Amino acid sequence: MLIMAARSTGAGRIIVSEPVEMRRNKALEVGATHVIDPTRETPTTKIRGLTDNLGADISFDAVGSQVTLDTANSCTRRLGRVGILGFFYEPTYSMSVMSKAIANEMSYFATLAMRAR
Repeated sequence: MLIMAARSTGAGRIIVSEPVEMRRNKALEVGATHVIDPTRETPTTKIRGLTDNLGADISFDAVGSQVTLDTANSCTRRLGRVGILGFFYEPTYSMSVMSKAIANEMSYFATLAMRAR
């Protein structure tokens, strides 16, 4: 759904990091322009290579783990945005987000997939 939403709003390049081959294939089918198998290549290196070493304008953590949030952080350009769509709790979480946000002047947004009325 996230890929289709990005495509419908005019995203030019949609890069997906996914360890499961079936999901990588589905990502391409619904509109991703590039897929990365994080078990075979480093997402940060690949994304930096695809973006002239700038990083993504917007990254999303749709899994909800420290590892995937760290990946989203490292793949996002300075002054970029990181969307947190998965929820998790780990004691070190806030330090990771805050240090990256301050050092690279990034902004974060989050959702639980519903709107309060």
